[in-house]
Amino acid sequence: MKIRQYRKIKRELPVDSSQLDQEYYTEGSVHPYAEVLCFKKGEASLQFLDVTFSISTEKATLFLIPPYTPHHLTIGSGSVSYWYFLLDIDDESLLSHEACLMWNRRQCAKECSGEEQRLISQLLDTIDHDLNCSFLQQLPSYLGILTANLRKLLLIVEDTITLWIHTSEKTAVQQDQLFIQEARLLDLMRYMESCFKKPHTLESLSSYLHLAPSYLIRQFKLISGITPLHYLQHLRLSAAACLLENSTMSITDIAEEVGYTTLHHFSESFKKKHGISPSKWRRERMQ
Repeated sequence: MKIRQYRKIKRELPVDSSQLDQEYYTEGSVHPYAEVLCFKKGEASLQFLDVTFSISTEKATLFLIPPYTPHHLTIGSGSVSYWYFLLDIDDESLLSHEACLMWNRRQCAKECSGEEQRLISQLLDTIDHDLNCSFLQQLPSYLGILTANLRKLLLIVEDTITLWIHTSEKTAVQQDQLFIQEARLLDLMRYMESCFKKPHTLESLSSYLHLAPSYLIRQFKLISGITPLHYLQHLRLSAAACLLENSTMSITDIAEEVGYTTLHHFSESFKKKHGISPSKWRRERMQ
């Protein structure tokens, strides 16, 4: 990495923005170097890849611009402080358009936090100090010192972006897995609706999806709020209520028709759900 140009701009008094010396930042500006821009104080807007980033800050905010990328920095009136470096970088993937967009958006939205951001803020303060230090500027190693700090800064930025991408991809995979799992459970529910009369058990329902019974219970409750056997009972009792109201079948036949093996179990389950016995339910509906 090699520094091609750098400059620090600081204005403390309110000024007319039309009179500001734009220097390198002119509309349609394009150059063959990667750019590291740190806005320390004030208001501005950065146009980059058809995106406008509004900047209003009292602390260091870092923006990255890839080589050969049109951009335009508009400075607001008032006190401002910022600096920039133009760099030759061997690894072009370090400052790809996608990586820079992701970084700039999160910086502008102030979504960066944690240990990485603390380290980056410290490095920005260090570079800012070096740009102001007249003693360092007299040393033959001055550019080497700046280059070392910039290299460290960009390495941390690169690792942070990689972590974001990895986390985003992991979240996407998890969402896909949840979608697939939900689709499988919905398929099981449709299957149960089509044959709730059969003598299903938790084991038989689990084998339908090739899942462990305990895992099926957890996942089924996430989707429906109840266990598979409770859903099966809901289907049977709903069908029984319909038959009690709309048929002349005996209660014993209805119990058998919807999948219960004993009248006692059916009556007990029906009363627990509806608060009254099957016979009373039928009488009330026929009045």
